[in-house]
Amino acid sequence: MKYKVDIKRLLVLAAAAAAVILVAKGCLYAKTSAEECDMGENGEEPNLYISVYDHREDDVITLPLEEYVAGVVAAEMPASYSSEALSAQAVAARTYAVTKLACFGGKPCGSGGQGYDICTDSACCQAWCSDERQREKWGDDYEKYRIKIADAVARCRGEAALYDGKPIEALYHAASGGFTEYSQNVFSQPRPYLVGVESPEEAYVDVVSLGRSEFAKKIEKAFPKSQMRSKRLDDAVEILSRYESGRVDRLRLGDTVVSGRDFRKALGLASTNFKIDIDEDSVTVKTMGFGHGVGMSQRGANAMALEGADYVEILMHYYKGIEVADLSVLINY
Repeated sequence: MKYKVDIKRLLVLAAAAAAVILVAKGCLYAKTSAEECDMGENGEEPNLYISVYDHREDDVITLPLEEYVAGVVAAEMPASYSSEALSAQAVAARTYAVTKLACFGGKPCGSGGQGYDICTDSACCQAWCSDERQREKWGDDYEKYRIKIADAVARCRGEAALYDGKPIEALYHAASGGFTEYSQNVFSQPRPYLVGVESPEEAYVDVVSLGRSEFAKKIEKAFPKSQMRSKRLDDAVEILSRYESGRVDRLRLGDTVVSGRDFRKALGLASTNFKIDIDEDSVTVKTMGFGHGVGMSQRGANAMALEGADYVEILMHYYKGIEVADLSVLINY
């Protein structure tokens, strides 16, 4: 489907594309996104492209959308996982990418729609792995995993997760610890499809152990109002509340109360689902799960696949009330 060409707008966009734009929020704005989505005509295959800023190489490249999705799956999920889990990851990655494409009404990675569509910094967008890095990552297993991921992406080609006919915010994480989190408990904004659900997965456990003095110094540096001292730790650390998922909401550290998220950041913990044990020599923090816990648990997706679930069932379990549909339904979005 083609749109009418606005010459004045094209001139403005061309000027913006030629400009050198500043870095903001982890993204280097380099070029203007396309205004049209070529979904193909008369049964032809869609011809969708996405411009990607590879932050490792400091370079902007343009790729077919499906090729980009394969690179995201290679970067974001272990290739050893079940093919159905890989397909679920592919749909989540494609859905996220669609929310960055202006032609679908999305907001490109960059302010005002000026810049490439998406970047490879997972702290900003989602990770992506080039063919060269895949070879380095997988070594002798490169060809096996390349074909496996290509097949998983092809199985769900052109599909996205939609809620009320619109692309969802397809968040995902490595491991939930048994229960995913409500979006408002992490990102403030509630999403009707990002709610806590049970996740049938093997527990991911991590342990961080620090000397009492080292723990006190880290806490006081991160939270100066805590007035934390190593000799008074036993009575100075108390978990006050947890969410339904088991993740810590608030805890008291000396003379201040902080969020579980801020405590996780201060100590570099794997998740906010933690327990704290203090003895005469050290402080041990045991965590369950890995990541923010919102949306699809990758480890849980693999567990569901091994139990016989297909990728659509996996997606509908972790994103409540969605449908998995072809991108062509979004052309008028």
